[in-house]
Amino acid sequence: MCHYGEKLGSDVNFFFFGPTCHVSGRGEIIKELPSLPALPIVLLKPEAGLSAGEVYKNLNLQNQVVNENQKKPVDIEKILESVACEDIPFILNNLYNKLEESSFKLNSELEKIKNEMIKENPYSLMSGSGTTFFSLFKDNHEAQNFYKKFQDKFYFSALTTLLK
Repeated sequence: MCHYGEKLGSDVNFFFFGPTCHVSGRGEIIKELPSLPALPIVLLKPEAGLSAGEVYKNLNLQNQVVNENQKKPVDIEKILESVACEDIPFILNNLYNKLEESSFKLNSELEKIKNEMIKENPYSLMSGSGTTFFSLFKDNHEAQNFYKKFQDKFYFSALTTLLK
């Protein structure tokens, strides 16, 4: 199945594993990880979309991957260790998506959306090459309040939990 999945798209094979995986290369190197707790998560999708190809084409790979909140290099090995031992505070404080930089250059409204979300919850990111955003929460009450504030502003919105 993975042989055929690679031909369909770089992110297809992820769905043959999981629910929690570390994916590298062009999506063909997949390492299953222990599942995280079923944390509340809010998904928000604006109507605008982006071409993943354009996002990757405009990606600046010259500068180091740095967590913008912490202004320090992202250490993927520490993040993988924190997933294994369910160190949720470490994971939440080290969320990062390098593709945001390119996506925001292509559509500046996306950066405004993220900034608005971060004001309410610092654990907010764009998913992949966009344009869906997610916010992770430690408890359901915070997630519900966030969802109520944002649900009507987006083409699609959902309050759910991480898969266990």
